[in-house]
Amino acid sequence: MDREFMKIFPELAGRAILIHRIPPDMQIVSMGDLESSNPVGETFMIPRPGSWDSGKIGAGAPPLKTEFGWLQIYHGVGTRDGERIYSLGVVLSDLENPRRIIYRSPNPIIEPGGEDETDEERSYQLNGWVPNVVFTCGVVPKYKDSTETLNEDDEILVYYGVADEVICVAEGKVADLIPEEVREDPKRWICEPQMRIAVMGSWNTDGGVARHTAPIVEWLRDHGYHVRVFTHYREAPHGRPLEVEDEEFVTRCYATAGRKVEGLKPLDPDPLLRAIDEEGINLLLLEDLGMLPCEELLDLLPKIRSKGVKIALLNHDNKPKPEGHIFWRCLEYVDAVINFLPEQNEFMARFYPRERIYLTDFPCHPVLRIDKLGARRKLGLPEEKRIILTFGEYDFVTPFRALSELREEDPRIYLLALVYDEEERRKLEGRLKELGFERGYDEIRIEISSWMRRAEYVAASDAVVLDKGEGVEGEGAVLSSTCFQIIGWGTPVIARENRFFAPFRWEVLKYRDDEGLKDAIRLVLNDERFREELLSKARSFAYRNSPGRVATQLLEVFKAILSPVRYPPCGRLRRFPGNPILKPRPDAEIEVNGGKVKWERLVYNAGAIRIGGITYILYRALGYDGISRIGLAWSRDGLHIDGRLPYPILLPELEYHELPRDEEERRRDHIRNYGICREIGGCEDPRLTLIGDYIYVTYTAYGEIPQLALARIKLDDFLRGVRELSSADEWMRLWEKNGPIFYPLDDKDGVLFPG
Repeated sequence: MDREFMKIFPELAGRAILIHRIPPDMQIVSMGDLESSNPVGETFMIPRPGSWDSGKIGAGAPPLKTEFGWLQIYHGVGTRDGERIYSLGVVLSDLENPRRIIYRSPNPIIEPGGEDETDEERSYQLNGWVPNVVFTCGVVPKYKDSTETLNEDDEILVYYGVADEVICVAEGKVADLIPEEVREDPKRWICEPQMRIAVMGSWNTDGGVARHTAPIVEWLRDHGYHVRVFTHYREAPHGRPLEVEDEEFVTRCYATAGRKVEGLKPLDPDPLLRAIDEEGINLLLLEDLGMLPCEELLDLLPKIRSKGVKIALLNHDNKPKPEGHIFWRCLEYVDAVINFLPEQNEFMARFYPRERIYLTDFPCHPVLRIDKLGARRKLGLPEEKRIILTFGEYDFVTPFRALSELREEDPRIYLLALVYDEEERRKLEGRLKELGFERGYDEIRIEISSWMRRAEYVAASDAVVLDKGEGVEGEGAVLSSTCFQIIGWGTPVIARENRFFAPFRWEVLKYRDDEGLKDAIRLVLNDERFREELLSKARSFAYRNSPGRVATQLLEVFKAILSPVRYPPCGRLRRFPGNPILKPRPDAEIEVNGGKVKWERLVYNAGAIRIGGITYILYRALGYDGISRIGLAWSRDGLHIDGRLPYPILLPELEYHELPRDEEERRRDHIRNYGICREIGGCEDPRLTLIGDYIYVTYTAYGEIPQLALARIKLDDFLRGVRELSSADEWMRLWEKNGPIFYPLDDKDGVLFPG
């Protein structure tokens, strides 16, 4: 386990299952898998294009155990009449293996609007703080405790926030939420098609397509998937060929678009057709159609389709091809288009059905921890120098003036450039002399071997500089595939600010001019605390975009086109006529830092648990100071509130990343950007799970960024607190906080399965 990134209560390691949300989809991770290189887990579900949950999805409440599987209520974001709406749906997963989905509702079970909305609820949905939102964190049985197994006749209560203003409740029967045909034979609905995959695209080159393909294919093959790669001839590559041997699963059979190789066909279809016939290939993934031999593909794709093979395109285009281009004619034979930037979705939808366009992420290469001194010795680099590295497709000349001045300022600095061939080395040396530099890079090496060799150079360095050149901004949907490749290799990345680095926020240190570059390098070389924080954020980004997470996103798309499941619709929840059941108390005050604060400006997003015939509701209360705290109410019938504490029971603390370091600066920032002071920080959106003798609460810790956090309280202490305690401070002495589970990952909407 990467204990700098992942932290969990020891008793949960090896037994608990967690679902959480990295937009736009949901991940599932077993705490027994934390020794793996993929601690954020695998993709559990993805948004469904063209459906009510097409935008993004996230966990709602912790699952309830039923005779038919784990029943979860989740939220999905879609559009209606051009407006974004949050609705709730149902997903049922296997009791033995919760990763296996049995059923997912094709319709929402509750959404903003509806004939059963009370006038007050409708008013909030139309005019509230965040209109058109139904959002849950808490679901309980109506008549049983939360740990009991439910049957088809049992009823559940779903607590939901309305427009981020008030809390309402709705109810429904298990039989209504799980259709009869699913209840009769749940296992029959599990969709796990056998996948035998062919990938057509660049391989063993140093280029953006290969940087996407390589980590995905390697992960799939390492996890037992049958994958073959069909790539370009070495004489007609896309990207710089690496000096490595092809693996046994690789076949070279075409020339990159617009290139010819004497004596070879533009596309030899026989190896791919044989693999389909002899190996049972049933899915073809095209990587970067624009660089493939489209004229020949246009003849081949119908033959492939006639053999029952499904075809997906992993789109690398940054802007649309002209109308009538052969690219669009090829897409007539494609079952799904997969993009990795939202801008691609928009232009692809002009020519291709939106309901068949999916959005995944661009993968990083695996996180590596390579000993710096060992790497320097292996590569023959000076051990005592401060090495600044630049390489690959980037500009070596533009940043050199600043790098040269830094070297004069600090003689320990050693400038290292990696180029592809001798011609590039001569050109770089000549160009620097033309510009008047008597001394160029300390060393210019020719290096075009494996990505693992590049990782050693990165690990041996103190900083990596990536500069596309002054004035280069990038057109359309672009990103730096190099930065995705190296971000988790343990060395700070410093890059010129432009569109290529827009996907990176605080994980990459950006500059605009020479002075900015020099300041950035000084910072990472001389401020150890800043350096470690930057590397921690970079490592978090690499885990977020790990090969395993992105590969399982793709597998969900493949599953959808190989074996599309037509789930029967389910029933809808019934709203309680007395909604809302909890509203803010504007005059409720608590003492904070010696002053009085009204802590309930808004109340919403309630978690719930039913114990001993009483439903306990932990809700988010946003105060007039912009800080979220967790309040407590309870009810015997789950519908009418029997009691409610006048103070919160869970307070945010800076040491657990639940508050920003500078609250006043964030308040000023909110006033500047929004005209009001809204969410400054705090503890948000609690979700409750009883495991053993503890109630575990997952929640959002909103400090510098929103992070999924975890706390626990002994069940006996919780029940005693309801009866006996009289202040927030007393409650705080009962809680044990884990802090963020994945630090510092922008992550939320996490639920633990009951133990």
